[in-house]
Amino acid sequence: MDSHARREGPPAPPTTAAGTGLLGPALALLGLTLILVLVRHGAPAPRSAAAPPTEFSAGRARAVLRELTLGDRPHPAGSAADAAIRQRIAGTLSRLGLQPHVEEGFACHPVGICARVRNVVAVVPGRESGAAVAAVAHYDSSEAGPGAADDLAGVAAVLEIARALRAGPPPLHPVVLLLDEGEEAGLIGASVFAASSPERSAVKAVVNLEARGGCGPSILFETAGDDAWMVSAWAARAPRPLTTSVAASIYAQLPNDTDLTVFRHRQVPGLNFAFIRCPALYHSADDDYAHCSPASLQHQGDSALAAVAGLANSPGLAAPPPGSMVFFDVLSLGVVRWPLGWTPWLAAAALLLVVAVVIACLARRTLALRDLARGVALAPAALAATALLAFGLGLALRLAGPLAVPWPAHPLPVLAAFWLLPLAVVAAVSHWIRRAAPLGLWAGVWTLWAVLGAALAALAPAASYVLVLPGLAAGICGALAAPWRRAGAPGSPPAAMVLVPALTGALLWFGVLPLLYDGLGTPALPVIAALLAVLLATLAPAFAASTACRGLARAAVALLLVAAVSALPLPLFSRSSPQALTFTFIQDGDTGAARWVADSPVELPAEVRRAVTFQPPAPVLAWDPAEWRARSAPAPPLPAAAAPAPEVRLLASSVAAGRRQLRLWLASRRGATIATLWVPAAAHPEGVRIAGQPVPETGWRGGPPGLPGWRFRSYNVLTLPAQGCEVDLEVAAAGPLELHAADTTHGLPPAGATLLQARPPTAAPQFQADDTLVIRKLTF
Repeated sequence: MDSHARREGPPAPPTTAAGTGLLGPALALLGLTLILVLVRHGAPAPRSAAAPPTEFSAGRARAVLRELTLGDRPHPAGSAADAAIRQRIAGTLSRLGLQPHVEEGFACHPVGICARVRNVVAVVPGRESGAAVAAVAHYDSSEAGPGAADDLAGVAAVLEIARALRAGPPPLHPVVLLLDEGEEAGLIGASVFAASSPERSAVKAVVNLEARGGCGPSILFETAGDDAWMVSAWAARAPRPLTTSVAASIYAQLPNDTDLTVFRHRQVPGLNFAFIRCPALYHSADDDYAHCSPASLQHQGDSALAAVAGLANSPGLAAPPPGSMVFFDVLSLGVVRWPLGWTPWLAAAALLLVVAVVIACLARRTLALRDLARGVALAPAALAATALLAFGLGLALRLAGPLAVPWPAHPLPVLAAFWLLPLAVVAAVSHWIRRAAPLGLWAGVWTLWAVLGAALAALAPAASYVLVLPGLAAGICGALAAPWRRAGAPGSPPAAMVLVPALTGALLWFGVLPLLYDGLGTPALPVIAALLAVLLATLAPAFAASTACRGLARAAVALLLVAAVSALPLPLFSRSSPQALTFTFIQDGDTGAARWVADSPVELPAEVRRAVTFQPPAPVLAWDPAEWRARSAPAPPLPAAAAPAPEVRLLASSVAAGRRQLRLWLASRRGATIATLWVPAAAHPEGVRIAGQPVPETGWRGGPPGLPGWRFRSYNVLTLPAQGCEVDLEVAAAGPLELHAADTTHGLPPAGATLLQARPPTAAPQFQADDTLVIRKLTF
């Protein structure tokens, strides 16, 4: 044996069916699967206004949407623009032959936001009275944007659904149309409906429409309550379904809420649909009619009409059967689903089949224990290496700029880099353990998958199908291929035994991984890369049998570097994906000092820096540094007569059992309709009532409102009457009580014209409008 042979070690085991030629076709099939999933998971072409009357037409819905957008002006709850939209909604319903009515109420969200809202409610009659389905969307917008996608598109879809229902035979059960106000303020409209509407008791299921962007397909991303009957009723009618119970499992862990949360809180089941791509438009000034995708509106309407019609024609609506499901679409051609209770049995079957194949191979000596151990180690090694490298890549790109925001305007190069990284790692790891027999790698990888699938089936059964089904496919293919037949002849498993479970995993995982980026942005990229490494490890037998692993790893690294470097000069923002940049004018009503505040997650545009010299980010409210950090600069103050401080009067005070009960009067002397009162958290405020309405003590998901480290609890009235309103609260009796109050109007004073002109077209307010605040301090 020469020195070269001694350095390289013994030759690799002989290969059979899964030989050196399998890797190329396998990777090509995975690539084609990804392309097919991405194409099929796009929104469908919009239908014109000439579509059959019983079908959903984006052309007809867009005409309604154009009427509702009112020249693309923001219309937060309580605004005159919102009142105009409400009138147009009622008019559209009346033209459909329905009888809309407006229901008014005042409610508070647990975080301390209160508002008076007005909901538009109408009922599409059914053949039977009693139980009803509610189709829900909100017509108010955030302060920053026109809300064309979020959620006037949902309103237009509900109105088009009502028209389609009226055009055909009446559904079995009535459909309640709830177009509510104040969702952006804290689910206020849905809370008012659920608490006091005459129709609330009839509603036995809800279909809610939302948006977290301006484009993309409509996804059934959340279910509430026992969902088996609802998912089945929707899936039977949906022309192009897109869903996964993985999304529902993830969303349940997030601190996000929609109107469906209110119904969930009251044990009313429901389905939640949204389109979430183009996220930079969310709550932005560019969430306008022009940017709202007609294809997204079509898909949202198709999905919602299928859900509403399916539930409204369900004979068991009044007493739906219990039970939840595992569910997912396959290329939007249909929805695979089964009862949640089946999942542990499927996982056990996968584990038993894979283990039986492994034991048979060990018994017949076609598999060595050392090769099995190497196979078991391969996926964790690939995952750990990929996660570590992806973290480093993400940190480098974040410092360099391309990942400075969650959704850059040109994401393809960074996406390519993070999808190439696991390919490079798996190829390198496979080259490192290339002496292992391919059958051992197959056995080790799928034993690990089956074990993890069984564990996930016990912990999160709705999400476990992504592991369980590929493991089951591996076990079945292994049993059919019987790789133990030739005793003492180690080699490679047949090609089908490698490809079928790997492609099963690819089909399922590619339906989920892109959604992680759509939903979470660039912070999800290391997670996506690590999960892709686990998926690619299923091709370990093909990698190990190939002589091209080292070259493939080098090529993937080279392409990764090219992608990462090409991302460096690309701008983070564009007109269609603008930088979030909001300006606020704050004046101290006690001292008269004023300042500009520029709120943006990244460096300010050069045009703004030239116009005004802002300081580095620092606490804006010195008395509550944890709440708001942004860049500030001195501003010319308004005359005291033009910016009087908000009024806070003590109406009554009493002490009992070591607690002080206060009744305050809160008003704006400059006509603002938004007011805020900050109460020290150390005073342990309890029993807070605003305009007689109690502020809930806990959040919708059960936790206390506010964030750790906040020194003050804020209470906000978004629809402050001209005469003001009462605030009742109970606090600790010891010592003086320091309060802070502010009133807010939208827009900047005249001196702010310089800032507004300096804001480039690639930047826009997001979430909050450009506002003027006058703040004062009070001590009782």
